[in-house]
Amino acid sequence: MPVTPTAASVRVLLSAELLPLVGCFQDGFYDDMLPLAPFRLLPPHHVLLPYETRTLVTNLDKLHAVLTPWLRVHTISRVARLFEIMPRMVAHVASYAVYLNHMDLLLALDSPPSSLLSTLPNLLDVAVLGKSRLVVDYLLDQQYTRGSDGEDVLGIAAEHYDGMDLVQRLLAYFPRSTDIGPAVVKAAACLNTDIVCLLLPSVDYLYIAPIMSEIVSGHIDVVRQVIQDTYNAIDAYDNERAIAFDATLRRACMASAVQRGRIDVASWLLDTSDDDDDVIVDVEDVYEAACCGDVNMLRFVYEKYLSRSDQPFQFRNPNECEWSRVYDDAMKVAVEKGWLYVVEWIALVSKDEPQFLTTGLYEGMRNGHGHVVKWILEMRGVDVAELSSLLHIARSNVYVLDLLIKQFPDSYCIPLDCLRDYAVHGSAQAMVSLWDTWWSRERNVGTRTQGTHDVLVLVVTRRDVSLVKALVQRIGPESISDAVLDAAVGAGQLKTVRLLVETLVGGATPDEAKARIASEGLLAHAAPHADTLRYLIEMASTWQRVVTPCWLGRVSAKYGLVDLERKLVKGDQAPPSDKKVQSWVAMAVEEAAVAHDQLDVVAYLHDH
Repeated sequence: MPVTPTAASVRVLLSAELLPLVGCFQDGFYDDMLPLAPFRLLPPHHVLLPYETRTLVTNLDKLHAVLTPWLRVHTISRVARLFEIMPRMVAHVASYAVYLNHMDLLLALDSPPSSLLSTLPNLLDVAVLGKSRLVVDYLLDQQYTRGSDGEDVLGIAAEHYDGMDLVQRLLAYFPRSTDIGPAVVKAAACLNTDIVCLLLPSVDYLYIAPIMSEIVSGHIDVVRQVIQDTYNAIDAYDNERAIAFDATLRRACMASAVQRGRIDVASWLLDTSDDDDDVIVDVEDVYEAACCGDVNMLRFVYEKYLSRSDQPFQFRNPNECEWSRVYDDAMKVAVEKGWLYVVEWIALVSKDEPQFLTTGLYEGMRNGHGHVVKWILEMRGVDVAELSSLLHIARSNVYVLDLLIKQFPDSYCIPLDCLRDYAVHGSAQAMVSLWDTWWSRERNVGTRTQGTHDVLVLVVTRRDVSLVKALVQRIGPESISDAVLDAAVGAGQLKTVRLLVETLVGGATPDEAKARIASEGLLAHAAPHADTLRYLIEMASTWQRVVTPCWLGRVSAKYGLVDLERKLVKGDQAPPSDKKVQSWVAMAVEEAAVAHDQLDVVAYLHDH
């Protein structure tokens, strides 16, 4: 008799089509419920509210596509069994019924003995999101408002519902202490003017600025409607409050209009205001326009706001007038960005105050916008007393510098401190241009000598061998003094040192130049920089007419250059027959090595 295996040990091979179905039945699912199974993994509606309404709407639309045909086939009577198999579907089905205004399903869920609706939170939020007035009334009448906050519900209504009836119903239900400000801000962002006009008179003053900022983003007609309808609504019962509230709205609108560049709104506010104090333009708001280069707004504020009084506005020193300071800052921004049209307009309206063009000139020199600097120079020129400070500013831009040089009087001599400044901080092109101008204008021999020395000493310490080459070619090798060599060697600029050495050796007095280079003092300056030191000693080793083997041996030993000592010994530069000379050289080299603790050199000499 065959043995029947126990249920726990039975193994059945299933096809790929049957495996998911059998797996679901093992969980207790029925085959008709399989399409609804994935919705168990979605978060319920109260988890997503109030901040993730888009996600909630997407989930409900997906559920609608599956649950609606399922209900059409299996009817509402099947829902109870669905809840037994998948309890997590209770919240999803309830939010589905509320969102889609499915009253039959809603009543079934609310029927005794379970009355599921009373246990689920935030159903009122979902009903408002679904724009169903019938469901909202039902939930409110049954007081199924668990978890629903008045501020959040009104915010959803203001953002997603166009009419006022639903909002009025909610306002009547929730306590008067409910903060409606955020809801009005959302309605304003959607340009839902009916709700804005309905609720605006009741909001806290803190919300007026963000509300009107959203309103100003719309058409001018929207702004007119909100301000006029709000005034009429309040004026019907309190004229004084209507006037005060209207002034508050207009000030908030003006601030947003200036910040957003809405000249049409700002102009309408000025034209329709009875009191100048109702539409004050704040300096900081205009500064935002200045930073954006909004010349149209700057012109509007100047021509229509600042000039409203009988006494036209006069630009004064920016340090004495805050409005002048705004336009002075606008000049700085315009020059910095290269906005010549803004510079031209500010210069035109402030022609009686030269400080504005001066600001533009200095800022243009600093930021290097040549076309702006050129226009300003043509308009105002340059005073001799300004040249030195302007030269210091223009050191990084050769184009701006050349524009400034053209303004030099014939008798003007460039100060040496400007040359020194360019030698350290100026661009290579600017340094060469300034040098050529200075050299052609300077007639004093002593000043020329001093300037040449100072500039070269500073320039050779930079990592710009092309600049050094350009200056040396202009001045000649005789300008390379011992101080210049010391500065280049001390800075460790090997490429510059090589250029200077080659220039000196190729000059009119090569032997004298070699003697200057092959000096212990220069090598001492090069000691911290191994590559520069080695280069100088190796170059000196090729100058046999100037440098003796004894000197080469001593300096090589002094700085521990064993490989150079090896070349010296193998080269046998002393006459072969003169053994006394060779012995004397060896002793001198060994003494130098011992004196400077170069033990590697000492060991090598003893071995050889």
